[in-house]
Amino acid sequence: MGSTVHFFIPLGWSLQVPDGFNKTKYPSGQYETEEGVAAPTTDSAHFIFHQRVLEGSPHLPMEAGFEIAAKRTNTQPRESPPAILRTSHQTVVESMVELDYEPLTSGQNLNDDAPDELTRAFDYAVSELNILLRAIAMALEKPLRLVARESLPPTIPITISATKPWEMINKNALPDVEDLSVFNVNWNIPIAPDGTHDHDQLNTWIDAALVNLSTTGPFTTYGDFRREADLSFSQEGNYRTAIILYASACESLLDELLQHTLWEQNLRPEETARKFLTKRGSPRGIVDLVKNELGSLYSNSGWGRNTPEVIDRWITYVADLRNQAIHDGYIPTSSELRTCVETVNDLVEFLADQVFTARTTRPITALALLGQIGLEARGGWDEQFSSYETSLTDVNFRLRIFRRWGSVLSYFRTSNRKRTVPGAEQSTCYLVIYPQGKDGFFLVDQNGVMAQPITREEVILPDKAEEKIWNIKSLNTPLPAVIKLSYEKLDLLQEPKWEHYVYDVLPGHEVTFSTLMD
Repeated sequence: MGSTVHFFIPLGWSLQVPDGFNKTKYPSGQYETEEGVAAPTTDSAHFIFHQRVLEGSPHLPMEAGFEIAAKRTNTQPRESPPAILRTSHQTVVESMVELDYEPLTSGQNLNDDAPDELTRAFDYAVSELNILLRAIAMALEKPLRLVARESLPPTIPITISATKPWEMINKNALPDVEDLSVFNVNWNIPIAPDGTHDHDQLNTWIDAALVNLSTTGPFTTYGDFRREADLSFSQEGNYRTAIILYASACESLLDELLQHTLWEQNLRPEETARKFLTKRGSPRGIVDLVKNELGSLYSNSGWGRNTPEVIDRWITYVADLRNQAIHDGYIPTSSELRTCVETVNDLVEFLADQVFTARTTRPITALALLGQIGLEARGGWDEQFSSYETSLTDVNFRLRIFRRWGSVLSYFRTSNRKRTVPGAEQSTCYLVIYPQGKDGFFLVDQNGVMAQPITREEVILPDKAEEKIWNIKSLNTPLPAVIKLSYEKLDLLQEPKWEHYVYDVLPGHEVTFSTLMD
């Protein structure tokens, strides 16, 4: 029986190399056998690129679309798609590695939980093939997709031979191989579609989600990062991208929870920004904010010295691993990614528990993070919670106020050196028409944060703007009307001092939590 296994790995696309093109990874050195003979180390690998043009099934997603469209339009489905759509150019890489290679000399992407030699050999073959693909990508200056267990077909063909990978150096003839077999790669195959939810219930959930997404509601960014991270890990096998996305998801969740909690305490954004900056005006790191700011809001003693275990695990298995991936070019293993996912899940559950425990003092944060479903699951949904927001209009009102608050906070959190200085040249003009008949003209800086009162004589308006003002005044509305005006030029008597905040002078631009109660 041979000692070299040949994995026939389909790339799923066509690589621009000749049919039969091959490359060998040389052994890293020599070792002494049991017979006392010096032999090359077992960490060599050889790759043969096979090109094939197949005629087979058409593009199934496209065909599904045409069939549904034909049914809806009462037309006959196409009997056969054009030949070009049935032709597929594919590259399969025959990857040769030794079954008894030394794992310590392999790349980083070994499957730590797979002790059998065949699975270890496969992980090693994929790791070395990806190094070669990266080199080809650099040589061709093309973005090539790497190989991952998660993105391959469920099974691939394998065979064995007595030819060592290093024996293929400078050889073009294919080695003799033994009987064909198969290797189970993954279970990423939809055996049956997932069950569907009740129509009305699903419709309600989606409507609520759409309201949150329309205003970039709190914690929606976490959901976006988490979705992309899960796909990168479980479907694409892109471990380095996955860890960066998982860490970003956690950072977004923790930061927005801190923001939302401070907002519910009715703090103004310019005051809150001090908590996010050092004494020198530089942004504080997320670990510092979590331990010393968020922890103090959900624990009497804070999380600085008495750090919860799940916070320590988040730092070690998510944040630090992300830093390694970015700053050291490290590619995490599948085992490290599984630990990361478990840690992220534990962190989410821990934060949900903290928010639920504090729901009597900060009910709106509990409502924003947990929602009705989360509160019901913990036995916390009652008449009081159901009275806070009786319609999606109420939800949208709350989300818009918080989003404005967060946007202003983001401006003040920026380092003083990077913050855009307000200027009249790029400002916008607003007019506030009060019910008492009084008018107020304001310039709003390009950041949308600072405002400057001006007189009517300092702004030259076009005729259309004048007509618009007259039409709105004639309505005699009982509430202040705010109009954004385009102007021809400014004739300011002095440089604006920008001493006012937009949310203090323009009705409808409020940001503080107390606005919900007004």
